[in-house]
Amino acid sequence: MVDASGRGAALARQLGLARQRDTRLVCLYAHLRAAPDDEDRCTRLCAEAGGWWYTVRVPSRHRVLAFHLDRDDPDLRHLGTAAQLVARARRQPLIAAALGEGADTAAPVRCCPAGSAALDLDGLAQRAPGVFAIGDALLAFDPLSSQGLFHALASAESAARAIEAQFAGAPQAREAYVAEMRSVSARYQAHLAAAYASVRRYADQPFWARRVSRAGASVAWR
Repeated sequence: MVDASGRGAALARQLGLARQRDTRLVCLYAHLRAAPDDEDRCTRLCAEAGGWWYTVRVPSRHRVLAFHLDRDDPDLRHLGTAAQLVARARRQPLIAAALGEGADTAAPVRCCPAGSAALDLDGLAQRAPGVFAIGDALLAFDPLSSQGLFHALASAESAARAIEAQFAGAPQAREAYVAEMRSVSARYQAHLAAAYASVRRYADQPFWARRVSRAGASVAWR
């Protein structure tokens, strides 16, 4: 059986398995109607004192505008509408240039958890030896890593190979899969810590200082 239920990790929860999470990081996002002359296909990423932004135009002729910040940031309550989110985004020249002059301010703003999360694989092995987990159900990545989709596909392929090997009579295949995912987690934590630490001009701001001080320790398999 494979848990491929995403961040909700439905099967793992039903089995009572522990899941370590960074509950601070959230993402506010809106799908704005793109301006008729918006032909910018680049993904623009920008840091600010309270978090980080990205925007990209998608094929549906909408522009995604997203801001990642901490759940306990007092500014969160003042960013509940597209008009407020766009106004804040315009403080960043790189993002403002992509929004243009007549940015859509009628789109709904949504909020979702965005922090790292990891399933306790030791618990998985002990409670349900025939169960695999892949993608976000196994390890949910901070969006700054830009590795979530790749991880989902790569972990699914690795799990499929391990399951096939087990059916072929290789009982250690699942252990090898777990070891591979531990290695993935370690590399991810190191790269994420380096990415956050690279933003030095805001190193004294709470959002960035928290992530540097917790580098590599926020979510880890035991």
